[in-house]
Amino acid sequence: MLPEEKVAQRFSQIRGIKPPVDVEALVRELADLEEDFLPEGCDAVTLDKSGRHPRPRVIIEKNQPAARRIFTLGHEIGHIVIPWHYGTDFCRLDSAARLVDHLTAEVEVQANHFAAELLMPTKWVERLIEAEAGLENLVEAVKAAGVSYHAASIRLVNLLPGGALFVELDAERNVVRASASPSTHIRLPKVGEPFRGEELNSLASERVSFVSGSSRIIWWRFPDKIASPKLLGEAKQSSELLRMICDEVFDDARLTTKAMMSINGVIGAANGMILATGAGDLFTILKRRFLGRGEIAAVVNHRLFDEFLARRVQEIQTRHR
Repeated sequence: MLPEEKVAQRFSQIRGIKPPVDVEALVRELADLEEDFLPEGCDAVTLDKSGRHPRPRVIIEKNQPAARRIFTLGHEIGHIVIPWHYGTDFCRLDSAARLVDHLTAEVEVQANHFAAELLMPTKWVERLIEAEAGLENLVEAVKAAGVSYHAASIRLVNLLPGGALFVELDAERNVVRASASPSTHIRLPKVGEPFRGEELNSLASERVSFVSGSSRIIWWRFPDKIASPKLLGEAKQSSELLRMICDEVFDDARLTTKAMMSINGVIGAANGMILATGAGDLFTILKRRFLGRGEIAAVVNHRLFDEFLARRVQEIQTRHR
């Protein structure tokens, strides 16, 4: 747990705070709260104590959506409570913030971590994960803390076991954010690019979608293990099979060579990760790692590609016995 999260945990323990948190009451306990129209892109300002003001002041942008206001106020409490934060902070909560320097960026991230732990405590979320089997019910249960689908998703994805992924899309279906739970070993869609989710849908055991303002958040959960095809009788080595697939897909030998190098690089990296950590099913990880690779999509979708992967996995396992 991060230091700022420990501060939030201790702050909550002392006051007996449990979700949903009345953050406005907490801010008024700690500071003078005002509402005003702030410069574009600024969610709130926290002003330190001064000669004229014996208490800190929090000025929040008027007319914020309710869920954003709650997280903003939790963020401002972080600036007041975290011992190493001091002075005046102009806060924007999303990743598009234009921050003055590295120190400012660090302070803002810490206040976000504090707010997440205050509003959605780790132990509380972990109990929900144990109790809720379906993704839809789980996301809704975390959102009941008064936060947005966006905030609930960011909090959840870091605490779920491996095999979960969410993507946030803008109104034009471009990727705004993509994040996977630890040890999911999946290639994330690139931020800013148009989203195509067919491949994710094809492997997922569960898919749910939520509308959040002008954005859409889509969640997937993947099976722990993907069954590899049965390999019967004598067959070509995996390298020969891969070349046959690439020659069938590409007319240009240079494209075949480039695709084969890319595919072998992905396999080598995944196998190296498994050797280093000692965990994971290589066929399952490779199936996930090859999702969303547009430059070799025709190869990955070829009817013989799964057989190639299974043979390569078999060869790797034979070498390491």
